[in-house]
Amino acid sequence: MAAQGKLIKNKMASVKNIRKITKTMEMVSVAKMRRTVEQAVRSKYFTSEAYEMLAMIANRNIVKNHRLFKIPEKAKKELVVIVASSKGMCGGYNTNIARQVRNFLSTKNIENISTITVGKQADKIARRMQIPIIASFAYFSENLSIQESLGLSRTVLSEFETGNYQSVYFITTEFIKAMEYQVQTIPLLPISLNLSKKYSENVEQEIQKDTENYLFEPNVDQIIDVVVPHLINAIVFQILLDAFASEHSSRMVAMKNATDNAGVLLDDLMLTFNQVRQAGITQELSEIIAGASALH
Repeated sequence: MAAQGKLIKNKMASVKNIRKITKTMEMVSVAKMRRTVEQAVRSKYFTSEAYEMLAMIANRNIVKNHRLFKIPEKAKKELVVIVASSKGMCGGYNTNIARQVRNFLSTKNIENISTITVGKQADKIARRMQIPIIASFAYFSENLSIQESLGLSRTVLSEFETGNYQSVYFITTEFIKAMEYQVQTIPLLPISLNLSKKYSENVEQEIQKDTENYLFEPNVDQIIDVVVPHLINAIVFQILLDAFASEHSSRMVAMKNATDNAGVLLDDLMLTFNQVRQAGITQELSEIIAGASALH
């Protein structure tokens, strides 16, 4: 009995330590999520304007033949950017991303798919599903800046401009609110009118009203070559912010559940320990009584 009680006490000590760790990780995730959400909310208005401006530009006949606004004639492949986490212990976050990738591949010919991965877990997903990886971005800093996202957006643009890909998709998550996010597939290139419907339900009416007010000086190609990559980078930056906020939200929930489960397990161990201790006391009393009866 004594040995069993000692074993239970050791388990209780381990569970208490785990509960402290998961509680700390939960609080860290809450702080990171709040910071990322604030940043995402601040940039969302600019991103919505970027979406709308790109859609308005795409609606002009004069840009129909630009390389960013049309599907390359000989292209057969498609490029998908998978955005997942670089760290684990975030619940079903990466599992949901993997499921979305699998659903995407079910409608495509996998031989015509290449990928750019963001996060170490995205790299694992691509390798597990045997998708060729042409570029990998393992880490971004906790305080993500729009300059950091330039590397990813430039890689996406340069790959599309080679003419080898019909389209570019992002498989990522959109942050909705604390403890809630949505996995989604975002078509980014070629740029089309559908690009801004995510942010504006009345975009078609707005475009019909305002599209003629846009003047391109000195010429369309020079304006597009300078402005559009910056607008694309703003969208990629927003995608990364939403993904990071969703990741921290998922990790916060996972660590909260782990902390709660550790508390339940600790209560069960305490109950078992008390039962074992009570059984030991009862056994000792029985032995004493039996010894006294034997003497009589």
